[in-house]
Amino acid sequence: MLVNTVSGRVHVPHVASPSVRSPALARKSALRTKRGQLSRYPDPVWEFTGTAERILQLRRIVRRETVRLAVLTTIATGAFLGTRALALRAEHLAVEDAAAWYARGQEYLAESNFEAAAVAFRRATMKNRGERQYVLALAEALSRSGNPEPATRALLGLRELIPEAVEVNLALARLARARGDSTEAIRYYHHAIYAPAATASSSRDLRFELVEFLLESDQQARAVSELIAASIDLPDDPTVRLTLADLFLRAGNPSRAAEQYQLVLRQDRAHLAALEGAVRAAFELGEYRNVVAYRLPNNASADAVARVSVAREVVARDPLVTRLSAAERRRRLLLNIAHLESRWKTCGGAPEAPDYPEALVELRRAARPASIGRDTEALESAMIEVDRLRQELESLCGTATPVDQALAIIARSHGIDAP
Repeated sequence: MLVNTVSGRVHVPHVASPSVRSPALARKSALRTKRGQLSRYPDPVWEFTGTAERILQLRRIVRRETVRLAVLTTIATGAFLGTRALALRAEHLAVEDAAAWYARGQEYLAESNFEAAAVAFRRATMKNRGERQYVLALAEALSRSGNPEPATRALLGLRELIPEAVEVNLALARLARARGDSTEAIRYYHHAIYAPAATASSSRDLRFELVEFLLESDQQARAVSELIAASIDLPDDPTVRLTLADLFLRAGNPSRAAEQYQLVLRQDRAHLAALEGAVRAAFELGEYRNVVAYRLPNNASADAVARVSVAREVVARDPLVTRLSAAERRRRLLLNIAHLESRWKTCGGAPEAPDYPEALVELRRAARPASIGRDTEALESAMIEVDRLRQELESLCGTATPVDQALAIIARSHGIDAP
């Protein structure tokens, strides 16, 4: 409602009723409504076209970035290969220099110039630290030049890298042996012997070397233990068995030595070294009849021949062994007295008219009765006097004869040797 303030009239505008809206106006309204509804949904054609353009754009971006990546990769690979080539070249030159210094050190070592050799080997190790042979050579040169402590330090540093290396542990064992450290020497010898890379042959040779050290250190019992370990799975090689037998003899175990000598003689009865070893082992065991049973060839050593000669005298002159008749016991006693008289003639008195000592005269007188062969106590007393006179004559005459040695063995074996 509108009021005209001049005239005072009230003007009411006319509003058309919906029922009387014109058809044209109705159509326009319906068209606007439909367009509004359609605008809520995307156009399929337009949507497809936009997606394709975006895919093409992404492809162009990926292709461009791929090319960039390929270029960068090529540059990086080239730089890496170039750097590696330079590094390999430098490493190759260092290895060549190390080999040259090592060769020079060997020359110095051959000339007994140990200090110069140590300098050369040290430079070789600095050029090529991964070569264990250079470190071993350096340790040898240092040790021989009178510097065992730096040698030990060099080897210990190498052992940290390769703790089970046979050569390194062996070098440490020899250094400990040189300075008289028995505990360390045995420990490193065992590391070398039981190393995974050690062969049966090398382990056996190293054990023999350890035994040599133990014998030098007066450790016979431990040496025998090592030799027993070495005898396990021993090859049927005469040279190896003879080495083992000789070491058993030196270690004071002639019975085990005799076993090894016999094994060699079973293969070759004329084996000279085995025969001489068997003679010595039987002699030290007091098996004098076995010693005499061996037939030595003409080219046998003088020591072996002397042992057989002494053993023959022991077997022939012992009146105190079992299973002898009384007459044989007396005969042997008189034989021994006759030897003492002969020795006195040679160096104690005049051969034409010997003036025998009173004790020797009394001994001859005591042996005259035939009953002495049945009187064990009287026989032992006579043999005690024989041994006492033997010692006096030996100090007077000098070198003992095989008979003198046999008489000493007889007295000692029966516990009647004179003090």
